[in-house]
Amino acid sequence: MKNILIIEDNTITSKGMSDALYREFNQNINVYIAKKIEEAYTISLLNRIDVFIIDIILDTHTVSDVSGLKLAEQIRKNEIYAFTPIIFITVLTDPELYTYRDLHAFAYLEKPFSMQDAIRIIRKALKAPSIIDDKRQFYFRKDGILYAVKTDEIVYIQVRNHVMTIYMTEEILEVPYITIKKFLK
Repeated sequence: MKNILIIEDNTITSKGMSDALYREFNQNINVYIAKKIEEAYTISLLNRIDVFIIDIILDTHTVSDVSGLKLAEQIRKNEIYAFTPIIFITVLTDPELYTYRDLHAFAYLEKPFSMQDAIRIIRKALKAPSIIDDKRQFYFRKDGILYAVKTDEIVYIQVRNHVMTIYMTEEILEVPYITIKKFLK
């Protein structure tokens, strides 16, 4: 299941995009909506977001507001989201080069945009590889063979008499001469 976070101050736009995404992807996604930066931070810390859709102007009452760009800068500073696709939505064309060059934006939707174009771009973004996926596996060498163990398959791990036993959903793997300290490192 993929997680999409829409950060948009316009309720009609965010609700319309959310509804279109659920129609397009059925039950294979979770769509989160935030109107404010604080909400977006909280959602991105509590959930692993696969695609960010950010409106550049989040506060229409502030002249020359680019709080969406500032949010994207903060997102990029988080190692987990260093390469997560960001799609910007805005009426501005000036920040386009900055968003691509410095924030490594995946795409740019200029308002007004068609929902079909947005869905096409989001579909491509959801296929982008995620850096965190590589970190969800442990590798162990046993009898000259390298085993890859996915973390979501591990039920629990036990170390007894210098033998680490990994209890997984489908099998049990025993790896000799591994301490818990070495495993955690």
